[in-house]
Amino acid sequence: FGRLAGILDKVKGKFILSLNDIVGVRETFANFRIAVVKTRYSISASANKEVGEVLISNFPLAGKDLNRPKRVPKARSNSAKNGVN
Repeated sequence: FGRLAGILDKVKGKFILSLNDIVGVRETFANFRIAVVKTRYSISASANKEVGEVLISNFPLAGKDLNRPKRVPKARSNSAKNGVN
């Protein structure tokens, strides 16, 4: 993802990128705007499970609670979410 962040940093136009909200993504793309959203994958076997996504852009996103500060809290690892250290 680091290479992609470097390429996106040089984009002269607008971009928006959607990625899974996994450990390391928020830190790698911290120089951009990051909006945290929840979604369900309709093609997945676990379609009823809500999962986290991040929308990464170089411009403000319209809509309720989408514009976040450039620095956002780190995503928690699966072990931290399950109380395992």
